[in-house]
Amino acid sequence: MKLEVILKTPEIAHIVKDIPYKSSIKKDANFFKLCFFIKENREIDRILSLLDQRITEEDQLLNTSLMPEHNFIILPCGFKISFVESTKKKRVKDKEILLKRGIAFGGFHPTTIMCLELIKKVVKKDLPGRILDLGTGSGILSIMAEKLGAKKIYAIDIDFDSCLECKENIRLNACNEIEIICGTEASIKGKFTLIMVNIIFHTLREILVHLRYMLENEGFLVISGFLANDTNEFIQLLNSGTVLEKMEKEGWGAILWQKK
Repeated sequence: MKLEVILKTPEIAHIVKDIPYKSSIKKDANFFKLCFFIKENREIDRILSLLDQRITEEDQLLNTSLMPEHNFIILPCGFKISFVESTKKKRVKDKEILLKRGIAFGGFHPTTIMCLELIKKVVKKDLPGRILDLGTGSGILSIMAEKLGAKKIYAIDIDFDSCLECKENIRLNACNEIEIICGTEASIKGKFTLIMVNIIFHTLREILVHLRYMLENEGFLVISGFLANDTNEFIQLLNSGTVLEKMEKEGWGAILWQKK
């Protein structure tokens, strides 16, 4: 396994000096990618702790991801997700998603994997209405939705660099039904048949009531970004409606909920 850490920093020497793990460093535009080769999960906390001690006010930790050895994963639903280094357009298969390795969240993280599995249970070719992907990051949830047959997909992220990365991934996957918006949930009006949200716990909790309002009656909500122990709290915040499925993976939780 590989632990990939993405940092925005003027220079990298003070961060990686004397860290006792095999690693590689790659500079890409304005950030550095550190790749640590690990044998056991407990090494992850040790590496992140060492990095935390060395990061200064001038440094910014953008993302961390645990990557399979071969840079791809096959989901239980049969889809293959692969990271690619080149932005050159490739031939992509129907059940394949290509992602450019970058700084945006979305790939092999347990919360992403669970969201993809739950989306597969909802999205059909005849699914009516509009779909919202809030905090789209890499755009992987929107891409999955289009590959399953969805149309009128709106991918929103407050971070401009993430929107650029999402645009590149949409191009790589030859998607035509996704519109990217740089902003927040307030940047778009109207109701949605499906809302997909995989963002940090505190932000999700703050906007959950508004997300319920944005859903059509009988609409679906797929959420993650919280620990499995917090699943019941989010179910209580959703209040009325039906929990269609709960998932747990590596200590993280996800919910598929329908508005009634």
